[in-house]
Amino acid sequence: MIYPPVPLDEVERLAALYEIGVLDTPTDAGIDSLTRYVAKLWDVPMAAVSLIDERRQWFKSSVGLKVKETPRSMSFCAHMLIHPGEPLIVEDAQRDIRFADNPLVTGDPKIRFYAGAALRDDKHHVLGALCVFDRKQRVPSPAQIYALKELATAVSGALVLHRAVHQLEHLVATDPLTGVLNRKGLDSYLARLANHPLCVMLFDLDGFKAINDGFGHAVGDKALQEVACRMRTVVRHTDALARLGGDEFAIVLPSASSCDEGLLVADRVHRLLAEPFMTGSTPIALATSVGIACRPLHATDTSDLFRMADIALYAAKAAGCSTSRVAAGRVPTYEKGRLGRTTLVDHLTAAVHAPDGAFSLRYQPIFNVLTGEVRSVEALVRWSFEGTEISPAIFIPLAESLGLVPSIDRFVLRAASEAAKTWPVERRLSVNFSALSFGLPELEAIILNEVEATGFSHSRLTIELTETALSTMPKKLFSTLERLVACGFSIALDDFGAGQTSLMQLRRLPIRTLKIDRGLVHDAAMDSRGISILTAIAELGIALGIIVVAEGIETEAELELVKSLRIPRAQGFLLAAPVDLHDLEESIDAGRKRLQTFPLSSPRVIL
Repeated sequence: MIYPPVPLDEVERLAALYEIGVLDTPTDAGIDSLTRYVAKLWDVPMAAVSLIDERRQWFKSSVGLKVKETPRSMSFCAHMLIHPGEPLIVEDAQRDIRFADNPLVTGDPKIRFYAGAALRDDKHHVLGALCVFDRKQRVPSPAQIYALKELATAVSGALVLHRAVHQLEHLVATDPLTGVLNRKGLDSYLARLANHPLCVMLFDLDGFKAINDGFGHAVGDKALQEVACRMRTVVRHTDALARLGGDEFAIVLPSASSCDEGLLVADRVHRLLAEPFMTGSTPIALATSVGIACRPLHATDTSDLFRMADIALYAAKAAGCSTSRVAAGRVPTYEKGRLGRTTLVDHLTAAVHAPDGAFSLRYQPIFNVLTGEVRSVEALVRWSFEGTEISPAIFIPLAESLGLVPSIDRFVLRAASEAAKTWPVERRLSVNFSALSFGLPELEAIILNEVEATGFSHSRLTIELTETALSTMPKKLFSTLERLVACGFSIALDDFGAGQTSLMQLRRLPIRTLKIDRGLVHDAAMDSRGISILTAIAELGIALGIIVVAEGIETEAELELVKSLRIPRAQGFLLAAPVDLHDLEESIDAGRKRLQTFPLSSPRVIL
């Protein structure tokens, strides 16, 4: 058997293959359909999409083959890397010196005939081949060879598209400042480890505020980059390193059921950070506190596990700089936080049963960034008890865990619809609904009854659901949304970029508006890769005929960026904070004036 020769561009070719990110990924329905079609067209028992790795060939798709990969030395397709211009045809492998003693010929699956056409990326690197096999000698017709080449071109296009999606997913999951995972990326990583033993380590830099205050945020950002760079040296390729925000980092060690490994890693981090970070000729001390918790020792639920690590982190910070602490005991079954959960549960339950006096609404307009017009206003619920306003970030998740949030959603819909009747007819009302509400079988009837009771027009109501909530909903959600649209309501997807919505889901969803998560907007104002993501989302909205809204606009730089990228609408505290109903018009006027101070910039060119 003659071993396949190695092409001169092997290093670049392998880099291109790895950049596509397709190796060892699940099957793809589109590529599978092309593989089945070429097998039927050639009337052969075996066909495959073969990708040539450094030491193996791996089948992304196959028909009639029992194996998922073979050694590269046995690959027919690897011989084509030297001369990829025309398909490689082996009419009788038993008579071909290159393959006569190949185990795939002498043994199962007893290949006698082979034909393969090169798969290339957009820079003409050969990634592998679309190939067909038979157990008998054959002489192909010119029409068959032509069809094989054309189908190989189609598969190549699918692989290039996979690379684009892979790169976009990587950008969305990566912290733009440090290059490590962000919260979304860490959540995706943890989702693959559900119920597996693991060790969670939370890091909070000691004295980082003093660095920002004393040397400026630019130096603070460089310090964070340096910390991430040093932390990378202590993690394996199977571990996860993430920046959770600010000066908070996390390391997750899979398959570590005790905290001993976590303590060893923490000790290495402490030693690495002991060396000062230099800015010019000035040394800046770096140090961190570490909280550690393990599954299943301290908790089984991932959120509980992070809560226990967070409690351990606070204990470490209380003990002094460069200290590590392991969580003590298991997560409490009832008092899981330090916010008086029992008190909150009792008051929130009472408030839901008497919502008219307990909850209030604030209204935040959504502006057309080019004209300053306001065609939509979002209603936001607020709750106070004992003279203290409780953050929605606290009481909404608590209401969801208690099954109370559908009642809150109904109150908001009814009260906001009543208030919005007095608005100009061209102005829409936007109301959030939780995943629990969308799970109600009578949801359409509930919405219709509440809106019709107030006399508010169906066509002026937009129902918002979050991208994160979308991932937890059943498949019947799509039909529910379609029925709501048939009733005249509009659908908006909120917090886009914070969850895991696929392009297939986005295409199926009958949404009118796409609201970009504030985290993406904030990160993009400081990073070119974040700008690329926003640009892609804006273009996606245009392609799908969807209105795109940038949420969480809090700085002038963010507003200027949104305008320069031609994202049509924006919402955030810079333009207008959530206000009481009687202050809404004044707030809208102030937002218009703010927009007028920002003339339209030239579109940014993304390289």
